[in-house]
Amino acid sequence: MKIVIDTQICENYGAHAWDGEGECPQYWKFKGGSTYAADITLEEATRRLRGIAEELCKKVTHDDEYWQEYVINWGLYDSLADVDVPEWVEIEELGR
Repeated sequence: MKIVIDTQICENYGAHAWDGEGECPQYWKFKGGSTYAADITLEEATRRLRGIAEELCKKVTHDDEYWQEYVINWGLYDSLADVDVPEWVEIEELGR
């Protein structure tokens, strides 16, 4: 079984010419996203679903003056064959 997380990336075009002084200009553009996957057993999913999802979502979330990536969706799938995406990033095994 796999847990799959989809993210959205935004890039702040206003930060490219920013000199680091004062407030960073805000000019955000959506830039696609990623799909992340990790193996999980059905027993783990049942027992730890909320904690596992929150832990994985934190690993793939990023936010600074230049770009953001945040979770827009997640779900459990029997295998990655059930996920209609061109590619994904395997997340290292959780310290179970």
